[in-house]
Amino acid sequence: MDKILFNCPLNISRSLLNMVKDFTEQEIGNNRFAFVNEQHRLEHKSSLLNGLEEKQLPILYIGMAFDFANMSDESIVNSFDLMPILELRSELREKAFANYNYWQVFAVVPFAIIYNKNLVTVIPTSWAEFASKDYYGKVRLPMPQLPVSRVTKAIVEDMFPDSLDDFVDNCIFSGSPIDVVNAVDNGECEFGIVNLSFSRVSRHKNTKILWLEDGLGCMPLIVAVRKGELAKVRKIIDYIFSEEVQEFLALQSFIPVLSKIKMPDIVRENQANIIWPGWKTFLSIYNSEAITKISGEKIL
Repeated sequence: MDKILFNCPLNISRSLLNMVKDFTEQEIGNNRFAFVNEQHRLEHKSSLLNGLEEKQLPILYIGMAFDFANMSDESIVNSFDLMPILELRSELREKAFANYNYWQVFAVVPFAIIYNKNLVTVIPTSWAEFASKDYYGKVRLPMPQLPVSRVTKAIVEDMFPDSLDDFVDNCIFSGSPIDVVNAVDNGECEFGIVNLSFSRVSRHKNTKILWLEDGLGCMPLIVAVRKGELAKVRKIIDYIFSEEVQEFLALQSFIPVLSKIKMPDIVRENQANIIWPGWKTFLSIYNSEAITKISGEKIL
């Protein structure tokens, strides 16, 4: 039985899998595919990479693009189908957020900078300010191996390579995105960086979102198809690009690719000002060495 592999952010993974599974059973039939939900596990190699090595790729991959950073161009060309060109809203096209030939973006996950409104009196306006010694120990991120921390490192490394070490020294890397939100909400830390959807779970309502002038980081979600199998899963891909799924993604504070779907209010109010360096830079910098040593024992 062909496998459909999901590797999506935690807050949508189960719901999106169930939506796609229900659609597939209704439109294609029961027992055609096995649906697998894989969460990011630091101690395990991903099923997508294992499948590539063992020549047992899933017929359809739905989720984060990071594993493609560990694949050669040759293996991508030989293992995945060319994708159809589907709609990409103008706000993403203007950011040069072009789809890659062998995968298709179906949503973009913005990252948010949150701050404790009771502690912060001077609001920074750019990423460069966070490299100042004034912010030492004031910026909290999840564990360094997790996507938001690695993407944030990649942004700073790409935009301000001479300031990367200073920025990292100012940060505390610990726990999950929810732990970051709680730390800022409780006043343990002044600033935090998390997935935008997690930024809204402040229990005590002490946090606000800061949108920097030079933009916020983001993470694309993609679909990719095993070589020669596009016809078998084309209906499922079209469903992922349907209004039903795209509206669901927008409700989770993601940027939907369909222009007819309203973006989350905070994204629209900030003109979808996200940082996107292009696929080559994004994957190569993301795949560089993870943050493993912080001065002053800053990984908890």
